[in-house]
Amino acid sequence: MKKLTLVAYLVIFLSGLWFLFSSFEENFNILFFAFGIVLVYIGYANIKRISSKAHGNKTELENLINTAKDIFALLASVTLLAFIIFLTFQNEIKIKFFSDQGLVLEDNAKISIYFKEKKVESFDKNKYDFAGATFDDKYIGVFLGNKEGNTSIALRCDENGCKETKIGELK
Repeated sequence: MKKLTLVAYLVIFLSGLWFLFSSFEENFNILFFAFGIVLVYIGYANIKRISSKAHGNKTELENLINTAKDIFALLASVTLLAFIIFLTFQNEIKIKFFSDQGLVLEDNAKISIYFKEKKVESFDKNKYDFAGATFDDKYIGVFLGNKEGNTSIALRCDENGCKETKIGELK
């Protein structure tokens, strides 16, 4: 258990370093900086405590508290890893619309439309901009702006795909 707890606190320490360094990416982010300092301190202090722990006689309450701390550290380290993965990849894929019927995702190259977990259509992001979406029990409506012709396109998407209709000029 001691080695597992050391690994958990090492993950917390490294997560703190990740938050510290990512606070300086584009603009200074004070929340990431403060969170990073707290995590580095918690990780360092507990690694030092566990490494130099004297195994003397302890009461049952002290053992119970230490076990609870260790379990909390394990859960916190897993949660931090999931949070860091989410923060790292959140800018790669942007969720533009979400409902129980459908989903519209946008990445660097395309806009993808899903209906009931099935991909029904993709559009080139260089030609179209996402404008909005609505949903119904039987379809989702997606509105895209055409960059070339200053028109907008209304799509009605269901299991069979998307039907497109021009709805007018965007001037």
